[in-house]
Amino acid sequence: MEEDIAQPIGKSGPGEKWVRWTQKGELVFAFVDAGDTETVIRLPFSADKLNVKSAKLLGGGSVVVDREGGFKLEQLGDALRPACIQFRIV
Repeated sequence: MEEDIAQPIGKSGPGEKWVRWTQKGELVFAFVDAGDTETVIRLPFSADKLNVKSAKLLGGGSVVVDREGGFKLEQLGDALRPACIQFRIV
């Protein structure tokens, strides 16, 4: 995963917010766990490298992510945590 595309945040301890990234070809995956109290989270990525309109939950479902990486966790619904959000590289 190239650092100029996206960066991890947080520690993956119980109840803590964290994001980890991986890449396969032209797809980038954000694994997200927002901890126990978060309602909005910002994914640290370069908006000129990822197509935010391509964001979707792995396994189906849409997610609206703004150009600053923000999205409301309520969009994840009953998705397992951590959830995985898929993006296409620009």
